[in-house]
Amino acid sequence: MYNIKKDGTSDLTSKEIEDFKIKMQQEKKMKDSLKEIILYFLFVWVLFIVSYTKIDKNGFHYQTTLQNIFAVNNKALNDVINL
Repeated sequence: MYNIKKDGTSDLTSKEIEDFKIKMQQEKKMKDSLKEIILYFLFVWVLFIVSYTKIDKNGFHYQTTLQNIFAVNNKALNDVINL
């Protein structure tokens, strides 16, 4: 593609060199952005796992029991709220 001589010089023009530098900078930015996105999703995944493994297994039963206990007085509570 490019003619590189044995002494390390090439026949590239300054425009081609600048284009190559810009392309390399864009690729570096893309790799950095991709790395940041992957790390962000990894963080969110770990946060999700940690937060949902700490949920009380009986929490649903506590909630329904409390709702059933106070359901008898629910009509009275609604009457007070609607005043």
